[in-house]
Amino acid sequence: MRIDTMATYLSLLIRDASSGAVVCDRWLGGSATLAVAQKVLGSRPSSFTHGLESWADVDPESVCQIAAASDAYGADPDEVALLSSRFPRGQYAWMVVRDF
Repeated sequence: MRIDTMATYLSLLIRDASSGAVVCDRWLGGSATLAVAQKVLGSRPSSFTHGLESWADVDPESVCQIAAASDAYGADPDEVALLSSRFPRGQYAWMVVRDF
């Protein structure tokens, strides 16, 4: 069951593909950013458990679109571009996580 009126925290998680270690955990925004994330990534997450949704195998361009709508203090598109060069897809797995 999805409840879109609850407080939401969207984060970008980047994991090392070989070890599975999280190398980056960056906040993207809150409830105001959720509609944009769902539009960009699709409203159906890759996985769902109580209080947690995640979209796996996200590309940096999609994260940049979300970051453009990010709340104050969330990552901006320039920061996402820097993360993309530091943690390229293939070597690293990108995912967006919604905690609520």
